[in-house]
Amino acid sequence: MLRKFFERWSLLSRFTLISFCVASLIVAAVAWGLERNLKAEILQEVAEDTAEQASNILDENLIAADLKHSLPPARYNEVDALIQNSLLNSNIVRIKIWNRNGFLIYADDQSLAGQSFALSPELEAALAGRLTTGISSLEDDENVAERGHYEELFEIYVPLRLADSDEILGVYEVYYDLSKLEPRLRRIRFLVWDSMGTGRSRWCAMALHCRSRANRTDTAKAAPWS
Repeated sequence: MLRKFFERWSLLSRFTLISFCVASLIVAAVAWGLERNLKAEILQEVAEDTAEQASNILDENLIAADLKHSLPPARYNEVDALIQNSLLNSNIVRIKIWNRNGFLIYADDQSLAGQSFALSPELEAALAGRLTTGISSLEDDENVAERGHYEELFEIYVPLRLADSDEILGVYEVYYDLSKLEPRLRRIRFLVWDSMGTGRSRWCAMALHCRSRANRTDTAKAAPWS
């Protein structure tokens, strides 16, 4: 039945329909890829800005001895006050400081400080000198404190180099609240899909115009024989 329906269409009409379907798929693929790339660029920008902020504040206020074992209570309070007053905000919601052995010398949730965890691939990459990121669903053992407050967080792993030193002694792990980026991501999503939809609509209008002109031409050619 469907086949008979399409057989009544002219060749140009069938070509127009197929072209519309192909163009729609291409537009959707391009829009999805563009949205994904723009989101990745925004996250990279956030990661670099956050890493610079953490490094500028902490590199100059930590010493090598801080990274060898648990911080004494007085020293922990000093580092905690610095982080609470200068880094933690509505966007940056958690900070941890690791040494090279997977020992957590500092966490803004003090119950986690002083524990050791297996090095994750992200931590290993940061220890090798690379700024590393990931979106976490907070299923790891170290994320037990975050699970009750967030569904997922943007994790930023920053190589820890003390002031005037190139040696990597540990890693800053910074948690960024993704919900704060959602309005910006929604605007990008709207602009991308709206632009692609407008382009597809213009193409459809042009195709329909061409089809209409072709039909009028065919009618005019057939008129002398009627």
